[in-house]
Amino acid sequence: FQSGITRGIPAMVPIPVLYSTPQNAAAELSYLKARGYAVGRVEMGEEVDGQFMTPEDYAALYVQFAVALHGVDPTLQLGGPVFEDNESDLKAWALAKHGETSWVKRFVAYLTAHGHLGDLNFFSFEHYPFGSCGDTKAEDNLLREPDLISNSVSVWRKDNLPAGLPMFVTETNSSW
Repeated sequence: FQSGITRGIPAMVPIPVLYSTPQNAAAELSYLKARGYAVGRVEMGEEVDGQFMTPEDYAALYVQFAVALHGVDPTLQLGGPVFEDNESDLKAWALAKHGETSWVKRFVAYLTAHGHLGDLNFFSFEHYPFGSCGDTKAEDNLLREPDLISNSVSVWRKDNLPAGLPMFVTETNSSW
């Protein structure tokens, strides 16, 4: 099936992690493949930072979903976590044993410790640089935009994301 939307390129599809199951994700992927849709990437998550989810809990679910999805298609590229806030480093409650507060460092550490860092094929996040239609500072926000994105990406890279890991802004806005 060739889609004009993807210009013949395999699509990236989102799947919920917090409000679904690995079996549902595998069934969705199986359905899409049976219908002839080319799927190359699956984005796993839904604003885990806004749900106040710990990086370890999300990573444990990420691993379960990765196993289920790779059971359907071992070549599938997986990613996430689909952050909703990215104007600064995302913090989590400090762990008692070492006090680390970086959400990304702890997520990467969990995947590494459980032998699943290879299942992180891209890093995705949302970005909303503009406010509502009445935003009188839209021009200022637009001018700050390159620095905002560069700062966030640089912080996450320093938080032990694998070198060269692709990063995608998968949801954004321009409200007018």
